[in-house]
Parts: sequence; structure tokens; C-alpha cells
Amino acid sequence: MIVTYIFTILITGFWIARMVIDKKIIFRRTILDIPLFLFFGSQIISTLLSIDPRTSWLGYYSRFNGGLASTISYLALYWAFVSNLDKKDTLLIVRNSLITAAIVAIYGILEHFGRSPSCFILTGYFNVDCWVQDVKTRVFATLGQPNWLAAYLVTLLPLAISNLQFTIYKNKKFWLLASIVIFVAILFTKSRSGLLGIAVAFAIFGLANLRSIKSFLVLIIGMILAVAIFGTPWTPSIPTLLSNSQKLTGASAPLPEEGGTESGDIRKIVWRGAIDIFKAYPVFGTGPETFAYAYYQFRPVEHNLVSEWDFLYNKAHNEYLNYLANSGGVGLATYSILITFAVYQIYKNKRFELLAGYASILVTNFFGFSVVVIQILFFLLPAIAVTYSVAEKNEDNKNLLDNLQKIKLLALSLLTLLLLYSVYSYWLADYEYAKAKAELEQGLVTEAIKHFGEASKISPNEAIYKSKLGLTYSNIAKYFANNKDPQKATASAEVSAVYIEEAKALSPRNFLVSQERATSYSQLVAADPDYIINTIQTLEELIPYAPTYPKIYYRLGVSYLLINEIELATTNIKKAIELKPDYGEALSALEKINKISP
Repeated sequence: MIVTYIFTILITGFWIARMVIDKKIIFRRTILDIPLFLFFGSQIISTLLSIDPRTSWLGYYSRFNGGLASTISYLALYWAFVSNLDKKDTLLIVRNSLITAAIVAIYGILEHFGRSPSCFILTGYFNVDCWVQDVKTRVFATLGQPNWLAAYLVTLLPLAISNLQFTIYKNKKFWLLASIVIFVAILFTKSRSGLLGIAVAFAIFGLANLRSIKSFLVLIIGMILAVAIFGTPWTPSIPTLLSNSQKLTGASAPLPEEGGTESGDIRKIVWRGAIDIFKAYPVFGTGPETFAYAYYQFRPVEHNLVSEWDFLYNKAHNEYLNYLANSGGVGLATYSILITFAVYQIYKNKRFELLAGYASILVTNFFGFSVVVIQILFFLLPAIAVTYSVAEKNEDNKNLLDNLQKIKLLALSLLTLLLLYSVYSYWLADYEYAKAKAELEQGLVTEAIKHFGEASKISPNEAIYKSKLGLTYSNIAKYFANNKDPQKATASAEVSAVYIEEAKALSPRNFLVSQERATSYSQLVAADPDYIINTIQTLEELIPYAPTYPKIYYRLGVSYLLINEIELATTNIKKAIELKPDYGEALSALEKINKISP
């Protein structure tokens, strides 16, 4: 996201500079202009009405993509693209994008065979031991998650096939190899949504090119062989069948997490929660990227019975329901209008390979959500369709700049530098925060506090930084209290309480911050027993925003138990068990209460 911001600022800056130099407005009108403005307007209003405006502006922290700032970037890139590029430029960009996709695909294929370039870069060992995830089973290359890699590669595969069809003969072998490499990498992601995206893309692209089907017959054969050799989430590979190591019925089953609930079942629950959010906020939603906070308020009770019951869901895992929940009916309506006109724009320009790739995005987004690279493709594929038909520019402006132009260019340069510096500061704060987290994991508490403090100083309105400072100081206070140093424990507790309250004031609906606030106060009890009241108050405040989350009731019950409020403790722990009958910690706590209560 940071890289996107940097390039957006630079591209927009050069675009405006070109207008200053040429003394004219450079803006190519397209049929997407009004839909883009409608969508943009819905996001602005939704952000203004958001339950957490900062999150809606910058995106959910750690994901970043999806906030209003990112939307502004994508819109600016679209209009800069269609207004400044011609067919020659577009062909170069498409070619380079496909070469990049092929490199990323090779990266993923190497992971499948136990050789991760990431591990080699980070540790010096060319294996996959640096990953916690089983990257050999489901590769993700440089995208961080298998479904994201699949969505990216599936979108670009039709363009590679198109190059195979229509390029000059000497390059056909390259595009054939690139297409097969990309397809094999998609297979290795074992992404069901990715393969469904391929099916839709191939249906569209194949129907549009029936007369030239022979030109990529070799590719089709190669893909069939790849499926036979490596298998899919639904079909076993030939080696598997020959070795009899896995029965066909087992191999054709969907891919759940090991020992966990099948992901499709979890998605259905999360989708139902998203619809309930929409019902409560039907017009403009809760604000872009606020799903993580709103979901807990409408979280179905069934979520407590799945293996991922305690996972944080910051997306609806369906792009359309995500917009419905976050931006309401207006947001989804304008997004749907944008998609409709984008499809028409691509179809009108007869770029069926782009239409196939765009359709694959619509499919993969139904089962997941967009990351930065997919959002860029979502907005730029329609732009590419336009510029494919733009004749090559032949401009030769040798006019000398007058003083007014020089002043405008100077002002533009200063504004560009200022924006770049703001992005740098935003990145630097996140860098300091990441450094502090790493130091905390190594037990370097003093260093961690220093870097958390630096992050908070650079970005004083980021609640997460204050929350982490409060939590770290509460740990210190607990340590001093346990080691019989009440003076230092009290001092650390006071500092912790300040940061905790500042975090709450900055982001009162941030569920993670609220939970950390409760955790911090519960640890401060060691320094001063009176903090148990703050703990209870914080947890009580959370209940209206997480009425079906059993952990809140369990923690509240334990807190009441500490002040010997047996009846309230019993009531809350029983509520936790009611919501999650297999909640082991709550069952143990209730058993202990039953032993001590009369």
C-alpha cells in the first residue's frame, strides 16, 4: 500500500506538471467517469459517518487496503492511465506485468518443491523452514496467502494466452511457457476460488475466440497434463492414484484446515453476520474497513462452535458483502454500477482477454476479498481496454516556460514532496511499531517501549501504538509488583493507565484496543487491587458490542470472582458456557466456583 501511495503521488504529480507545461487540461473522458464519481462519493459519505473515521480513512491496520485514501489512489491511477498512455505504452505495461507474473509463479512453484526464495533471502537456507505455514502444500509466493496469489495469477493468465495467440511467431514459445508456468502455480495454491475463476475466464475467452482455438490447443493440452500430474482440490493426481496412497473419495474432498472446520462453513457464518450489520446500518454502513469492529456486535452464535471461534475477522471474506456491511446499500449499489460499466467498457473495446481476467476478479472476490494488487487490476484493466485503442502520441513541446509556469511547477514540486514525506512518516511509524513488537517477543522490553514511543510520537493519532504502550507498561507494573517493588509498580501502572485511556479516546469502537485495555487493567490489579473495578467496567462496556463473544463473559466472571462476587461470577461464566458449550476454561472455572460456593 505504501508503494502504491508513493507511485500515485509521483504519477499524479507528473501528470499535473504535464498540464502546466502544455497549458491545457489533459483528461480523457470515459464511460466510467460517472460510476467512479458515484462510488467515490459513497465512500466519502461512509467515511464521514464511520464508527471509526481513522480506520475508514487509512484502512484496517495491518491490511491498510480499502480505506478512503487507497480508493483515492486507485481512482487517480485510473484517470492518469487513460489520460496519458497510448497503445505502445499499454503493450509495454502488459508485457512487463506478465513477465512479473511469470516470475512470481516460478517463485510459488519453487515453494511447492521445498525451495522458498524468501527463506534463502531471510536465513540463507534454500528451504521452506522459515515459514510457519505449510507452504509446500499451498504456495503463496510473494502474495502472503494462497488465495491472493491465485486471484492475481488467474487475472493475468488470459492476457498471457492472448499474447500466445496474437504475438509474432518467434515469441510464441515464451508465452506458451509463461502461460503453463502461471497455470501450474495456480494449481499449487489449491485455491478453489482461483480454479473457479479460471473456469469463468476460459469460458469467456474461449467463446470470444472460437475461430482461433487451434492457436492455443497446445496450451490446453499442457494444462490438462498439469492437472493430471499435480491434481486439484477436487481431483487426485495420477501419481496419487498409482501409488494408492490416497483414496479418490478422500482426495476429492474440499480442503479444510487440518483438524478444523471447513472454511466454506465458516464463511457462511461470517456472511450472515455481514448481512446483519447491513440491516442495522442499511444506507452507508459502518464505514470503510470497520468490519473487524462491527462484526462482533452481530456475530452469529454459531461462530463459537467452529475451530476458528477466537479468530479476528476483519473482512467478510466476500467483497460484495464487505461493501454491503461497511458502505451500506449505497456503497454496494455504486460498486455494482461501477462493475457493470467497467464490463461494458472492456466489452465495447473488444478486449476479451481483459474481460476474462476481470471476470475472474469478480469470481475470486465472491469467495474472498481484494488485496492491493487485485484492486489495482480491478481499476486498471478497464483503463487498459481504453488505451489499447489510443494512437501513439507524437508530441514535441519545446516552448520555454514562463514565470507563472515555473511558479506553478515549484508549488507542485513542494506539494509532491510534502505528500511523499507524509507517506514516509506513515511508513516510519509502522516500521518502529514492527521493530518494537519484534523486540518485545525477544524480551527486550526497554527497547520495545522506546520504539513503541517513537511510533506514537510520529503518528500520535494511532490508537494501536498507545494501546501497546499501555499493555507493555502494565506487564512491567505486574513484574515489579510480583517482585515486591511497589513504588516502581505504582509508577508503571500510572503510565499504563494514561496510555490505555488515550487509546480508548482515539478509537472507542476498536475491539482489539478495547480488549487490550481490559487485559492491561487486569494486569494492573497486581500493582493496585482497585484496578479490578476498571477491568470490570471495560468488560461491561464491551458486552453491547460483542454480545455473543463468550470470552468477554468468561473474563468478566473471573474478574467478579476476584472480588468475591460469586453470584455475578457464576452468571457470567454460565453465559459464556451457554454461548460456547465446549468452552474448556469456562467449564473449569464453573467447577471451581461450585466447589467453593455454599
